[in-house]
Amino acid sequence: MKFNIRPALVFDPSLGRIGRVTPSWPVEPVPDEYGGRAQVGPIRREAWLARREGVFSAKEEDWLRSASLRWSGQTLVLVDGTGKVLRIPLRPEAVEPSPLADRPVELILLRELPYGEVEYELRILLLDAEGRCLLTMPGFGIRPGDLKEFAAAARLRFSYYMLRAPVWEISRLGLAARMFPRHRRHVRLRLGRHHWSLMPPPEGSPGSTDRGRI
Repeated sequence: MKFNIRPALVFDPSLGRIGRVTPSWPVEPVPDEYGGRAQVGPIRREAWLARREGVFSAKEEDWLRSASLRWSGQTLVLVDGTGKVLRIPLRPEAVEPSPLADRPVELILLRELPYGEVEYELRILLLDAEGRCLLTMPGFGIRPGDLKEFAAAARLRFSYYMLRAPVWEISRLGLAARMFPRHRRHVRLRLGRHHWSLMPPPEGSPGSTDRGRI
């Protein structure tokens, strides 16, 4: 008989706003200076490894085509699968207004397996100095090592968490939500656009013109 024994989670009360599980990769120290230009984005082969069937949804295809994280040397530029662009100035002397409620100081890559699911979900979080989550975006197809180097260039602390929800946890209401409480002005970036069915409605029915996708 085989038993699926999960390693015990080690909780550190000194991390974050209310304490956190110790990350799989420890928080990296912020470098003394900002790095040069840097960019990361989803890699199709990396995304394929996360999909057992090797088939991507329409939203995932949007993400693979469009998404990126760029560091200009002064500003963090995030693009999601819908084409939405956020420009987040990080240098103290920046005069450009930020779309976030506070200045981000930490970048988190969260790899979580919700209870009852067979595929992990990857999310990228930006946290403020108090450990509140300012922004969430998908991390589908992005390699942890690439994101770690990107965070260093932008002088953001970086942690990589691999969580597997126990049976009593409810996805998005459990451990991760408590570790990374959302700011009341939390911003979410999307995997992709909402796609209508490409099957045409019956002839003569209301709205029988081609709606395509939005």
